[in-house]
Amino acid sequence: MPKKQVSIRDVASACGVSVATVSRIINNQGKCSKETELLVREKIRELGYASGRNPKPSRKTSTRAVGILVPDIRYEFFGNLIALIEQKLYAYDLAAFACNMIEEREALYLDRIASLNLTGLVVVSGYRKKGYQLPDSVPAVYINCIPDEGQADSRVATVESNNVDAGYLAATQLIASGSRHICIVTSRINLDKTPYGRTIGYLKAMWEYGLNCDDSYVITVDSAAYQDGYEATERLLAAHPGVDGIFCTSDALALGAMHCLRDHGMRVPQDVRIVGCNDTSIAQVHHIATIRHPLEEMAELVVDFLIKMEADKPLTQRHVVLPVSFVPNDTCPVP
Repeated sequence: MPKKQVSIRDVASACGVSVATVSRIINNQGKCSKETELLVREKIRELGYASGRNPKPSRKTSTRAVGILVPDIRYEFFGNLIALIEQKLYAYDLAAFACNMIEEREALYLDRIASLNLTGLVVVSGYRKKGYQLPDSVPAVYINCIPDEGQADSRVATVESNNVDAGYLAATQLIASGSRHICIVTSRINLDKTPYGRTIGYLKAMWEYGLNCDDSYVITVDSAAYQDGYEATERLLAAHPGVDGIFCTSDALALGAMHCLRDHGMRVPQDVRIVGCNDTSIAQVHHIATIRHPLEEMAELVVDFLIKMEADKPLTQRHVVLPVSFVPNDTCPVP
């Protein structure tokens, strides 16, 4: 039988440490004791593990593929965006593969990415925890998140939706429809700046109209899923029984909020108006008012940036903020 190839997990198991620790040592990122580093390097030699980082092929022989790093591919918004990017990359004879960067897989995927000598990387909405560094020789476009410190400016571009406007639009539409006691349900999923921008926009609108928006009006949940929206609305109703407007930073959260309200005998939109975000199929099927992001334009910009950076062509701009729009529906119709 052929000998099984040693993986980074095998090294971590043999040393009694995490995969992330092994990855940091391989990448010379420190943050562990000298004893641990010596143990890991000894096991790497003993087991014959090769990370694939060296020797590094030249850019001329780079893999004709782009890696797309997302925090959780199960969310429809990410899936729709990936599909558009993949379609546009195909026109340039470039393949695309997506990595679902949940915590326990991060070190393994980043280790493999470094060895592939990719044409480029697309990093979506804060895919990872702190402590990992992307290869700075590979062109990278960041979507709704902040580039790694230390990456060369000539190899990086950023594209984002105007998430502050998203929150502001949602809140002002609720206000225009008659709501005055408006709460926001947002998620703490690791999305760098997206939910914070939407919360800032909501607060800006509330301050401008002189409406109460203290901390009790902001409910933060663990994910952007239906159940979190339902449970958050339970908490809102207990704290603010007079709530008459809710902005949810995802459509799934909004659906959970709508069902919770109806289970409590409240009518939507007569008693409480709701606005979601991302314009996914959930909003379309359940007639939820939402905020639309320009995914087509976003994907076009991402691929254009990658192609130009690969060819070492100058970019007229490296940071683009795209406008969002309000999509009225039954839960918050246009007044």
